[in-house]
Amino acid sequence: FVDSFRALHPDEVAYSWWTYRSNARARNVGWRLDYFLVDEALVPFVRDASILGE
Repeated sequence: FVDSFRALHPDEVAYSWWTYRSNARARNVGWRLDYFLVDEALVPFVRDASILGE
């Protein structure tokens, strides 16, 4: 399977979760906890994928 967001945005730094410790959100040090995985054959049909940071 392929991460649809990473297929469209291979170099973008984006996270969906930040710990409340150490001011992680302000420093943009987070984790990606949500993935939308698609079969490799479907990647050419993926039109958009985004991560809402708020």
